[in-house]
Amino acid sequence: MPQFDGLTAIRRIKAHPRAAQTRLILLTGYPQKAVERGALNAGADRFLTKPCVPEELERHVKELGRRGLSA
Repeated sequence: MPQFDGLTAIRRIKAHPRAAQTRLILLTGYPQKAVERGALNAGADRFLTKPCVPEELERHVKELGRRGLSA
């Protein structure tokens, strides 16, 4: 992203009152554990690395959607 990184985007989204409950999946090409911890600490609900098969992404989206309905 040209203006800021994914962690900044997550923090900004989660800080906004109308978007704080939005489920976020970070999809990145940086599989380091420090990046994963940073993403989850920033508010991401899931952390996936590229390449990501579409079925895996779909599974996570469905899981988060079900969790969102019960929250």
